[in-house]
Amino acid sequence: MTNNSSQPVGKRMKAVGRGKESISFKINMSILAVLIPSLVILIVTSCIMVSQAIAKLNTKVLDAQADYAVSIVDDFFSGKVAAVSMFEEDGRLQAYFGSVLSPEDIETYEKRDEILKILSSALDRMSEEEVMQVWAADVKTDSYLLSTGEVVKADLRDTGWYKKILESKEVVVSEPYQDPATKEEIVSVVAPVFSPDETEAEGYFGFDVYVSSLTKLLSGIKVGDNGYLELLSKKSDYIYSDDPDATGKNVSDLNISESYKEKILNRYNGIVDFHYNGIDYTSMFCNSEVTGWLAAATL
Repeated sequence: MTNNSSQPVGKRMKAVGRGKESISFKINMSILAVLIPSLVILIVTSCIMVSQAIAKLNTKVLDAQADYAVSIVDDFFSGKVAAVSMFEEDGRLQAYFGSVLSPEDIETYEKRDEILKILSSALDRMSEEEVMQVWAADVKTDSYLLSTGEVVKADLRDTGWYKKILESKEVVVSEPYQDPATKEEIVSVVAPVFSPDETEAEGYFGFDVYVSSLTKLLSGIKVGDNGYLELLSKKSDYIYSDDPDATGKNVSDLNISESYKEKILNRYNGIVDFHYNGIDYTSMFCNSEVTGWLAAATL
């Protein structure tokens, strides 16, 4: 009888064991059903937070480097603007512009040596500021008198800065253009020299600088590990770019997002996402107060 009665007990014990396992399995599955979605949510949330943190960091990098590039441009030209403006009411230049009526008059002007001394002294003082030429010019002779004493045909009405300086009657930083003598890309910083009664500009006093002097400074700016910096003129021409396909071109010539082109043309300040050559980029735009040029830091 003992053997007969123990068998049902064993079966009952196994049934109880299976019941416990079934309950345990169900509990575990219930826990997993809660934990797995929570874990997924945690992972997704973490990824979003990391992505946002990286985006904020990239924005800070772009903002800092764009500001730095603009500060270099402004510093490069602000000293030259201040220096050239000192000659706006120079009596010796006023007398010179009031006396010369033709290129021949420049050669025979009695105080020509005094004018050349003004030009050469200014060049000496500004040589450390990357100024490579100082000159005086006027519409009547349509000629440049260079610090070397050379007289060069000016074609002032065709220069990029002439109309602007007539309208503003203030110091002008020109757009880059090719120097007819050296064939180098240069920028002119030009001040009007007013008549003694200060009613009109009788002539112009200017500094010439090589664009390469400025781009050399910009080439030292690094934007992250794989980013790059660009500088565009007020006409949206690329003055400087790490992209050889862009340098010297206008933004309208590039196969780039229309939204990017539009923001460049409208002198936009801020951040923009765009597409170029099959790759997505983010740029920070910042305008130079002195030149009106646009710096773009891109990742």
